[in-house]
Amino acid sequence: MYKLIGNDGVEYGPASAETIREWIALGRCDASTRAAPAGTAEWQPLGSWPEFAPQFAPRGPLPGDRLALASIICGAVGVVLCVPAPVGLVLGLMARRRLTAAHAPARKRQLATAGIIVSAAAMLLTLLCSPILAGLFLPALAKAKQRAQSVQCSNNLKELTLALLAQAGENANQLPPVTTWCDAISPRLGSPKIFHCPAGPNGTCGYAINERLRGGIVGRMNAKTVLLFESDAGWNAAGGEKTMVSRGHSTSRLNTQSTSGREAIFYVTFVDGTFAAIPESGLVALRWDP
Repeated sequence: MYKLIGNDGVEYGPASAETIREWIALGRCDASTRAAPAGTAEWQPLGSWPEFAPQFAPRGPLPGDRLALASIICGAVGVVLCVPAPVGLVLGLMARRRLTAAHAPARKRQLATAGIIVSAAAMLLTLLCSPILAGLFLPALAKAKQRAQSVQCSNNLKELTLALLAQAGENANQLPPVTTWCDAISPRLGSPKIFHCPAGPNGTCGYAINERLRGGIVGRMNAKTVLLFESDAGWNAAGGEKTMVSRGHSTSRLNTQSTSGREAIFYVTFVDGTFAAIPESGLVALRWDP
């Protein structure tokens, strides 16, 4: 136990060595503060007592210094990116514990505390803003997904059309039977997934052939006669206007007829191999009879 004489000339104590170390860390006393063991009059500067001298020795970086700095950085970045904030909170708590165990000066521990506060504030801000961010980004993500599905579906329809025309080219330009057209061209395709439209329900085939092309000869039919179109009728499906389905496709990235976006969009290909995205109002102009 020790007695101390403060800068105000008042005698304090007796206090344990641990308590005095805490006072030193808090800046309440320094190396010149006079101290004496309780019950004696051997007053000497604190810096000369072996128990306290190490606390006044010059120090390099303490174990928690870098953690405290990293905590502040993570917290600051977390305000924008959200993810680093929890890491900053953990680092700040670790830094605070290590600096306290090392009897670090108050200013160093305050740095760790600042990291904890900044990181916690960033996490709180993220929680408060999550509904707003979701409202902003989820529609954009849904639109991007729909656009990607639209592009994939149109590509599949084009590949099926090329396979049909190639099949006809090897058979005196005659199209395969409309009741087995999927079976006929399946060996030509690299993957059965090409028959499936990603924007439609899971199934074996998301497309159908124009049933009026039965026994048709390419080159003897009107080039703008509908060949393939989207349908949920299944494998080897054939049909007409009533069999068509719309997937609600986006045409923003396709070189097709633009629409207001309010009409349903129908994907079709023609006997000449061309592709089109037709708005519902344009269906009446489609040619079904060869």
